[in-house]
Amino acid sequence: MLCVDGDFSSIVFPFLERKAIRVRNVPLAALAESITDDTWLVVFSHVQSATGQVADVAAILEAAGAHETYTFCDTTQSAGVHPVDASLFDATVCHSYKWLCSPRGVAFLTLSERFDAQLTPLQAGWYAGDDVWKSCYGPQIHLAANARRFDVSPAWPAWVGAEPAIRMFSELDIDEVWALTSGLGDALCDGLGIPQQHQAIVTWADPDGRDLGKLIAAGIKASGRAGRLRASFHLWNDESDVAAVLAALR
Repeated sequence: MLCVDGDFSSIVFPFLERKAIRVRNVPLAALAESITDDTWLVVFSHVQSATGQVADVAAILEAAGAHETYTFCDTTQSAGVHPVDASLFDATVCHSYKWLCSPRGVAFLTLSERFDAQLTPLQAGWYAGDDVWKSCYGPQIHLAANARRFDVSPAWPAWVGAEPAIRMFSELDIDEVWALTSGLGDALCDGLGIPQQHQAIVTWADPDGRDLGKLIAAGIKASGRAGRLRASFHLWNDESDVAAVLAALR
């Protein structure tokens, strides 16, 4: 497995816990060039949680194709704010409580046909059945023939809450959403006097948390991650929020 150094632990720890799997970690910028014939699966977040960096998907896919490597992309930090084409990858996972604004407990998995054939549904239950209402009782097992065999019993209230949010995002022009949010990010960078990051998530060094403390005191929601302040913009933000952040820091 080839992973990104500093990527979100949920897509790294499961491989590290399997002692039979050899895991390499490299910086995001070196991910594509680090794929070799020995790389069975390359694992990365589309957008890095800690820094907001957007992966060079084209370069990663080109290198993976050249070495017949499977691709696993976490779109949790991109779906809903950045254009995503899940069909490009052998597997994608996405938790929708981030940019898709849904209740915690709603997550998605997509699989290519070639990768689907390599996997076993270790947590298969009634909801993984070909006909879920005929799969409530054993011992006969009739799992779905497609990726639905990886479904687990849903957290019902979470999915009811997610449906209107997911519908709304499906009707939006995500390119337009990204232009808005990354534009606000660049405006904040300009105000801070740092290079534009062209991201909806803007980060800068804040090892002692001083800047974060100023924002919290001003009633502004932000976070500290890996020694950096992390500020992000979504649909409900506008230029006044950029101005508020700058005023609080000054």
